[in-house]
Amino acid sequence: EHKSKKVALHQNIALDATFNTLGLIFRQAGRNDEAVKCFLEGLEENPNNFDIFLNLGAVYVDKGQFDLAKAAYDKAEEALPGTSADLKAFLYVNTGWMLENMNQKLEAMRFYHLAITLQS
Repeated sequence: EHKSKKVALHQNIALDATFNTLGLIFRQAGRNDEAVKCFLEGLEENPNNFDIFLNLGAVYVDKGQFDLAKAAYDKAEEALPGTSADLKAFLYVNTGWMLENMNQKLEAMRFYHLAITLQS
């Protein structure tokens, strides 16, 4: 039974990665609604997937849905694996980009500075 649980877990991890990849392809094709659906399906498989939350936030920025983008980035921060400074810096860059799109330039600069500080 232990082995079957391990196989099921592996399948879910592969499935969430597949939905993430499909979402990225849809986003690149400008099909943002379909991208959102894929990212949300991936999160159903693995509700702690940092990459999917990050990509979901980016699509919401593309769509001008900044409240949803911020919520996705907040969830990404909660889902950060360990204490990876690089991933946290990447999240801060994305948050800065979102704030720029909201015409909150000074707040965006603060997040860019945080990203630089983490990588120094």
